[in-house]
Amino acid sequence: MTLPRKAIEPGDVVTRNKGQEKVFTGTTQGRVRYFRKRSDPEGTVLDLTVKVNSRGHKIKYANVLWDGRADPSLHAVNRLKRKLDSK
Repeated sequence: MTLPRKAIEPGDVVTRNKGQEKVFTGTTQGRVRYFRKRSDPEGTVLDLTVKVNSRGHKIKYANVLWDGRADPSLHAVNRLKRKLDSK
């Protein structure tokens, strides 16, 4: 049995979900694919909002203030991961 994940709340420290960015380049022999590693910054959730998409479904978004940035940015909650040591 697995325990449910704790929902993200304001004040939590979060990072982006792990993943690599796929980059495709075109050459004369075809497409070449390589992966670019990205750094996963840490940020603090300021508040949560709910928006409705074009199909009418409600989607949760988090306003995150990333370390080293002056302005917060809006991110879908399903693309964020809560740090284990935040609470």
